[in-house]
Amino acid sequence: MLHIGADITIPLREVIAILDSATLGAKDTDNFYKRFKAQDIIMVAEGVKCLVLAKRRQSIKLYLSPISCSTLLKRSQLGAKSLQEKFLHQNELNMKEHI
Repeated sequence: MLHIGADITIPLREVIAILDSATLGAKDTDNFYKRFKAQDIIMVAEGVKCLVLAKRRQSIKLYLSPISCSTLLKRSQLGAKSLQEKFLHQNELNMKEHI
């Protein structure tokens, strides 16, 4: 799970992209941002530093997060490492059961 601010967490497997809010001034990013409907944009908290694009159920959501991209990247790597360790531990237990 990736905590993106306030009380909002997103499963790592649903995260598509993490973008710096500084890109909002760029023409391509503005065009991309304008394609989202109001109900698909979620303001996490004031002071947007990062945009998190995620596939939630059958739609794409854009979260406006007050947490920096570098912090979210670190959190996602820690979460992925934790998932990997859990997977390896479970495989190790499964192998011991079969011996």
